[in-house]
Amino acid sequence: MERDQSWILIAIVIISIFQARCSNPFAPPIEDIDTGTTSFLARNTTPEHVLENFRFSYIYQDSLIYSELLDSNFVFVYYDPDLGENGRFDSWGRDVELRTTGRLFRMFSPINLDWGNNIEVDENEENPKITRTFVLTLGSSIRIIGYAQFEFNRQPDSTWKIVRWQDGSIF
Repeated sequence: MERDQSWILIAIVIISIFQARCSNPFAPPIEDIDTGTTSFLARNTTPEHVLENFRFSYIYQDSLIYSELLDSNFVFVYYDPDLGENGRFDSWGRDVELRTTGRLFRMFSPINLDWGNNIEVDENEENPKITRTFVLTLGSSIRIIGYAQFEFNRQPDSTWKIVRWQDGSIF
């Protein structure tokens, strides 16, 4: 009788493994943020998909997803009012951007990013640009509004990545 019980136990374990093989019990479900329905990340086959995943990475504070959105030649451009006599634009590359965004993700919770309307869309086939308004909420008290201009680059696998982001935040 003990031998029959051990086979039943092994069968239960195998069935449990097969049922759980595609789920991570420690990870939150991926849901469509606006509708609450389960969905998958877009594959970045359009610049709009990249911006959907950008928003997702901020809301779920996922630096791995974020890093996959940036081209190896990525440049972040921002206005620094403390540079020079009247301020000026400055920039940094992909490595600094990933470190900075990782710190932002660790420092604030929750983070919410709402895209507004497209201000401008330049559908240049090689490097399309999209300028969008946004509201970024960090924690419960910091709210940043403005616009962001993104320039995209098609990758060899036909996906898109962000090659340049010019920030137009209004503090």
